[in-house]
Amino acid sequence: MSVGFLFSGVLGHLPLLVVLVAGFVLIATRRAWLGPRSVLLARLGLAALALSSLLQLAWTMLIPTLYSTLDYSMMRYSLLISVSGLVTSLISAAGVGLLIAAVVSRSPGPAFSGPPPTGGPPFPGPPYQGSQPYGAGDQPAGPPFA
Repeated sequence: MSVGFLFSGVLGHLPLLVVLVAGFVLIATRRAWLGPRSVLLARLGLAALALSSLLQLAWTMLIPTLYSTLDYSMMRYSLLISVSGLVTSLISAAGVGLLIAAVVSRSPGPAFSGPPPTGGPPFPGPPYQGSQPYGAGDQPAGPPFA
């Protein structure tokens, strides 16, 4: 196996691995905000994506060895490549699904209760005095884009 092939195989997987490690760090620092269920699902999702990336990396490194040591037909090589692709894509899909579940399952914050029960205005303070629609013949007083 050449050093260039080894380097290109590793180099292609490094950005994703760096992002996954950063994800683990972010989840570790935001545990209280996310809640235990979301943290668990996010960690499992990131772990599945890291496993998939490492399996793809190992497979990329293993292909030249397979070609040189095994005397398989093209059909058998294509079957091996297809099976490995299917396994890694299923693991990746599970990882993304777990990350989506982590986002969706986050405990909601306090619910909006609407106006206070006293019958007063929904927000304290004076009523909003924003712009009103122009009446017939009215023109804006200032420059158009002030």
